Amino acid sequence: MTAFNALFFAQDPDEAFAEAVRVSRDYVVVCQWHPELTIDIPQVHPDEATTLRSFLSVGSHQRISEGEEEVAEKIRAAVEPFRTQDGGYRFSNKYLMSVFRKDQAASTS
Repeated sequence: MTAFNALFFAQDPDEAFAEAVRVSRDYVVVCQWHPELTIDIPQVHPDEATTLRSFLSVGSHQRISEGEEEVAEKIRAAVEPFRTQDGGYRFSNKYLMSVFRKDQAASTS
């Protein structure tokens, strides 16, 4: 069972972790975003079209009163600092990753 940036949103994170342990077969992997740790799991896109497709695909722009092209322009401006020399984009994601064996996780909760 893997949880990416999820357990801290639960009303009761300890209960959510206990449920993750219950439904897992062998391991529970918990990844939480953390700006100061060195585990880098980058998101890399080869070009602007792929970057826009990635950000627009989540659908949250549909709740904005602006049209898709206006939102795309804002995304282009926001991602410009992450453009690589070859015209792609690289977004660095720093994570705290914890891996628990089911029998060990059960004893820590």
